[in-house]
Amino acid sequence: MRHKKGRRDTSRRRIMDVAVERFRSDGIAGSGLATIMKELA
Repeated sequence: MRHKKGRRDTSRRRIMDVAVERFRSDGIAGSGLATIMKELA
């Protein structure tokens, strides 16, 4: 399936933004991939 140009960059930016906020609030040890992805949904 093809996606619009730039979708990968947009998705990556959203993931990074959420991850940064999680790391700041909970620390790296308190942040997990599942939590970050759940917050995106």
